[in-house]
Amino acid sequence: MGWAAPRWVQKVEPFCPLVGVLATLFLVAGGVANSASMLVGGGRFGIMVASCLLPVLGGGVALLLSYLNCNRGMSRRRVGAGERGKGMEEMARRTLVVETLSKSPTLAYVLALKHFGRSAASIPAAGMVSLAVIGALVASLWSIIDPIDQYHN
Repeated sequence: MGWAAPRWVQKVEPFCPLVGVLATLFLVAGGVANSASMLVGGGRFGIMVASCLLPVLGGGVALLLSYLNCNRGMSRRRVGAGERGKGMEEMARRTLVVETLSKSPTLAYVLALKHFGRSAASIPAAGMVSLAVIGALVASLWSIIDPIDQYHN
């Protein structure tokens, strides 16, 4: 789009993060509001724990796998002695981890609601809340604790 209408993109680009946050807010609020009675009732603590553990474990596995040097034979670039076992670059690693742990459960919510009913849709609804919070928290903490700027030499 930037090559076709660069001036338009330049005007709209500053508002894109706000629009993305608002769209996410409406999607999460809609799913949770529709399943609120299922989430608030007794015995639903396990749903919240599971919906928090899944992204954390997925992000952990993605982080561990990002340190593997899987493309040894694919790259023509010669790997130096200090680079062995380093895996992917830091920006790619962080993107992989955050994207893996914060995949949107909105599609799962819609599919569960359509095919299995409201009780089954409460699980992805809980996931929508926890994944939004955990993904934002991990990205924010990671940028504070270990800023990406130090990797740009």
